[in-house]
Parts: sequence; structure tokens; C-alpha cells
Amino acid sequence: MQTFRPGANSNHPPLMWWQPLKSLIFPPGINLILAGVGLLVWRRYRRLAVGLLLLSFLSLYLLSLGPVAARLHHWLEPAPLDLNEAAAAQLIVVLGGGRYRNQPEYARDVPGSPTLERLHYAAWLSRKTGLPILVSGGRRADEPLTMAEMMAHSLSEVWHIDEVIEEGDSRNTAENALFSARLIKAMGLDTIYLVTHASHARRAVWAFERQGIVVIPAATVFISHTFAEEKSVLDFLPSMYALRWSRIALHEYLGLLYYRLAY
Repeated sequence: MQTFRPGANSNHPPLMWWQPLKSLIFPPGINLILAGVGLLVWRRYRRLAVGLLLLSFLSLYLLSLGPVAARLHHWLEPAPLDLNEAAAAQLIVVLGGGRYRNQPEYARDVPGSPTLERLHYAAWLSRKTGLPILVSGGRRADEPLTMAEMMAHSLSEVWHIDEVIEEGDSRNTAENALFSARLIKAMGLDTIYLVTHASHARRAVWAFERQGIVVIPAATVFISHTFAEEKSVLDFLPSMYALRWSRIALHEYLGLLYYRLAY
């Protein structure tokens, strides 16, 4: 297994403030806050309280509908990769998407479902093109393995792809791009297929292009295609599945705004 390391310390301090903040500003956290404020001011500001309660419940209901989740993802998602029409890339880069910690059946951390979905498509794409794979993702100080190490293990154990390049220092999409770009340029390459979720592709492509890399999006899991086009009464029934994807879409919109302001 081939490993390249940029000149960065993998023991970065964890981003402690972001995870609890996400719980508050994205649904259902923000809906609970709105409802709680509405109840607190009910006696003194009845109209305001009614408005906050209606906003809380109506927004939660709408975000729990499949068609709403699909519409939120529609603008974020690129066109699916067409290998017959896409320009030729030199490398497949796949970004980590989270882990399951301390899994007893493996006695270690393992890639989470989003990461495995990306690895599955990257492995398929590698078989189709014959291109090598670079996996990108680091770890928090209290985690024993980097995301890149776990991804490389999965590619070897599940898909029997052993020649994997690891970038194990990044903690977020911007650092995925920064540290991966160093490796890509060090290998004399400049054009990649970038594998990530379709909803995440716009932000990831922007970050890599900022590092001077030519990016061909190779997105997977298209939520705008997941929910049926035909309208039925079931479209008006809320579901946790749709709410989850609405939350992810809102996260990406905020992430795009933050990246354009911060980088």
C-alpha cells in the first residue's frame, strides 16, 4: 500500500465548537428552539408566540417531505459522470464521510455509511478506468486511525484494491483539497475524478479548484433522483429519511456560503 504524507501534523485539535452548533442551527434543533421561545413568550407576546410556533412546526413538516428534500438537493447536485463524454482524468480522489467508532465486531473504528457509499463508487470507477485511488481524511486527537487508513483498509479488504494513496491529515473539505492537492501536484498530476456525495460535490469541487486542480465531478447518491417523480398522497407524509436529507442540503448551502467568505 502506497502512502504519501504532506508536511502537516495529523494531531490537529478537534473542531469542538462546530458539532454542538450544528445541532442548534439545523433541524430539528432550530425548530425546537423556535417552539421553546414561542412557549416562553406566550403570555406577554401572544402573536409573536403563535408565529414562532407555526414557523417551527410548518418548517419541520415541509423539510420532512420527500419532494422538498429533492428540490433542496436539485441545485447542489452536478450531472452524473458520463465516462463516454467526460475528459480524461489521471487519478480518482475520494473524500471521507464519517466513521462508526469502536465497532465490536471489528474491534476498531470503521468507515460510516456515507464513506462506504463513496468508496463503492470509487472502486467501481477504478475498475472501469484503471486509475489509482487517493483517499482523503484525517482523525481527531482521540481517534486511533485516520479516515484515510480506514478507507484504504476497506478498499483492500472488500474491493481488493491494494494500491491506494493516503492523505491522512485533513479534517474538513477545505483541508481535503489543500493536502490532497499537494500530493497530486507532487506526483506531476493535475486532473482528477472527485468522488463524493452529489449534494457535497459543488463545495468540494470549488475547494479543489481553488488549489489549482482540474476537477471532473464523479458524484454518487443523487437525492434529487431518489424520490419518485410521480406525485401521490405519500408525498405529503413526513419522514425522518427526508428530514435527514433536507438537513444535509441546508448544511451544504451554509457550507458554500462560509467557504466563499472564509477562503
